[in-house]
Amino acid sequence: KPDEFGISEKDYAPSSNINDDIVDRIQGSMFGLAVGDALGAHVEFRPHSYLVANPVKDLIGGGTWGLQEGQFTDDTSMALCLAISLIACQDFVPYDQLVRYKWWYRYGYMSSTGHCFDIGAATRDSIQEFEKRQRKFAEDHSIPFDQIDFLSNRDLLQAFDVKCSQEGVAGNGALMRLVPVPIFFFRCPTVALEYSGISGTITHGDKKVYDACCYYGALIVAALHGATKEKLLSKTFYQDHFEWFGDRKLHPEVMTIARGSYQKLGGYADGIRGKGYIINALEAALWAFWSDEDSFEKGVLNAVNLGDDTDTTAAIYGQLAGAYYGYKKLPTKWIDPRASWFDPHEMKCEKSWLISMQGVKLLLYWIRQTGHPYFIRQSVQRAKYAQLEILQMIRPIMETIRNILRNQILYNSGFAHEWIELHPKPIQRPSAICYSCQRPIQQYRNFWIVSDSLHEFRDQCERCSCDPKQHVQVDYQLGFDMVNRENHQSDELATLPYLNNASSF
Repeated sequence: KPDEFGISEKDYAPSSNINDDIVDRIQGSMFGLAVGDALGAHVEFRPHSYLVANPVKDLIGGGTWGLQEGQFTDDTSMALCLAISLIACQDFVPYDQLVRYKWWYRYGYMSSTGHCFDIGAATRDSIQEFEKRQRKFAEDHSIPFDQIDFLSNRDLLQAFDVKCSQEGVAGNGALMRLVPVPIFFFRCPTVALEYSGISGTITHGDKKVYDACCYYGALIVAALHGATKEKLLSKTFYQDHFEWFGDRKLHPEVMTIARGSYQKLGGYADGIRGKGYIINALEAALWAFWSDEDSFEKGVLNAVNLGDDTDTTAAIYGQLAGAYYGYKKLPTKWIDPRASWFDPHEMKCEKSWLISMQGVKLLLYWIRQTGHPYFIRQSVQRAKYAQLEILQMIRPIMETIRNILRNQILYNSGFAHEWIELHPKPIQRPSAICYSCQRPIQQYRNFWIVSDSLHEFRDQCERCSCDPKQHVQVDYQLGFDMVNRENHQSDELATLPYLNNASSF
């Protein structure tokens, strides 16, 4: 809340419009991360000596994970989980972030392949610890376990210990996913830095992780605001922005980097390493930015060709470099859907970029529409409620259209015997859907469908303490079932051949 950070609406309330240059930088930072990740994916864990003999020069498939060229790994998947959490919660909620990381780990949520195939040991351990704590918390507070992922009560969220790591855990997995936080809170640098640090320590508990994420978050915020490269790489950047850090001193190893330890002409020969240790990773990414000769392509390839944790070093570089150069200055051959490698019929990797683009568009849409999430005026709240009511009125039409499209995709994907069926169920008691509370999510093949979670509602909600204006009353509950198409009759079935033919033109 504003009062908890010593800030006021007067000081930080944004205008309703966002500068096009900042939009370009936001897109650049998210896609910069994904491009770096995809470039390094096929040579992940390869040593520097291998890359000296076989340098990466372009997007290539196969290699370590057998991916199609352009597909990304855990770096981008976790960044998308974090971005979607910020959007869905309209706030920084570490519990929700961990839930989405768990969904990625267990179910392939936000994965480019539909499953989790690349996860660091520290991240895996913290997610498993989170699951243990969830089970105990559900028992202690008499919460049905199938609802534990959807906590919305602030008291319960505050009671849950989200620090699922410990001192000494200092891997680069905390830094590789960072950028959605400084993007989301870029208008309030002190808040952006504080949350940048916390975002890392929920899975990597060492103090130097907190400080490394704060420092890199500060660089990204400054880049979004148009800072020159000279200022970003200044050995006095930390001192020049001391108030952003809450007047706190950085860990000595992070401070060494802030003073320019990465500014080494020899690169690898002078000790720059693309390793899994967060200090090495931060130094390597900044070296690539410092030495890229104002070329994203040169910098990201230099980051990859350091070897070892190639995708993560390049993804970290891409966050800052993308924010500095902007989306329009990223190499077209790596981001343009018309590029030769981007052929959905031959490469089958369009899902990676569609997921990434959807995440970026959602993030931009939220920033454009609401400015900073802490400051929503009453007029905006009333408008939002009106939008909720309108959405509820047209919901039967929209859900039917969505379901036709889902079944068309199933039909075209070789699941001719499967069908997702809608079944609205009448409600006997006065009920409402709360748009502040999280709702259950069901998975059908590659579809994640938000289910109705009804709250009994008369004059006020009897299930949650959210603002009544966030509730929209309904007279039916919408459910979904997977059925066998061969034994199922539906008017929608007749539309599939037509839609299938129409979609080929």
